[in-house]
Amino acid sequence: MGKGKRGPPKGEGGKHPFKLDMDVVTRAASIGCTITEIAALVGMSTSGLHARLERDEPLATAIEEARGKGCATLRRYQWQQAAQGNTSMLIWLGKNYLGQTDRQEIAGAPGKPLEMIVTGVRRTIEHDPEELDEAAD
Repeated sequence: MGKGKRGPPKGEGGKHPFKLDMDVVTRAASIGCTITEIAALVGMSTSGLHARLERDEPLATAIEEARGKGCATLRRYQWQQAAQGNTSMLIWLGKNYLGQTDRQEIAGAPGKPLEMIVTGVRRTIEHDPEELDEAAD
């Protein structure tokens, strides 16, 4: 064997690109999988998939579009649940879209002491320091 160059001619060598199953990639992205999770599903390292995304714009676009479609699907299901009367979903959507909040108010009858339940004992708290001292004994 003579001495000479090893390997393929310049520009024809190097690592062959990993063939991705785009169906798996887009389905995973549509349900909100992270890049790490998608990489695991297709048998790549996370860093390998990140590097691939930087140089493969159609892949990055496909993942972005799949995530958008997944979000739209989830939103549609939430609205369907609300339309069917799902109280929890109605409350959640009201808080997130309409700025509604749970409001807790403490109020008593005008001119009357505020009634509270303390450790299972019902008491009326009045503004009489002597009575508060007696209750503490």
